[in-house]
Amino acid sequence: MQIKEEKALLRARYKQQRATVAGQREKAAAAAENLLHSGIYAAAEQIFCYYPHGSEMDTTAILQKALTDKKKTALPVCRDKNGHMDFYYIESLDSLKCGLFGIAEPDTAICRVAADFANTLLIVPALAFDKNGYRLGYGGGYYDKFLEKFTNDTSYSVGLCYNELISGALPREAHDMQLDYICTEQAFFKTKAGSVG
Repeated sequence: MQIKEEKALLRARYKQQRATVAGQREKAAAAAENLLHSGIYAAAEQIFCYYPHGSEMDTTAILQKALTDKKKTALPVCRDKNGHMDFYYIESLDSLKCGLFGIAEPDTAICRVAADFANTLLIVPALAFDKNGYRLGYGGGYYDKFLEKFTNDTSYSVGLCYNELISGALPREAHDMQLDYICTEQAFFKTKAGSVG
């Protein structure tokens, strides 16, 4: 079976599984606590996060804490349907509007684009992650493309999801980017990418 076909089958399976996760609100709160008490959150000057859509793990507690802590807080804006996105700083969750895919995103008319990725914690969504830090996304390639330009010595990426959506090993292609950490309601751990150096 081709990797793309395998990923498509897994997407359908994990999408259904994520939608039926029990206790989503409580698990999201526990995962947020794990992330917010981590050393990489404390050290980060900027928090790049996603705004939850559908059955994605809720990040509003993380966003509100980052804003309260006066960290530069940014959310993604999809520029097109070809996998290109930028992050824009927000002052509050009131500066959001409906974006390209029906997902709340910063209003680019009033928000400033983020061009400096130093000392940043990037929180990444997915349908599933594996313990090596690879993710099964939605197939658009947005985060893989962004991660290519995001990587530097002072910033880290963390995958956020429910514990039951952690896999031993997901199928991957050459363009798939590896994350540094994984955070669930049960654990916060380094991946093989995060343990280098």
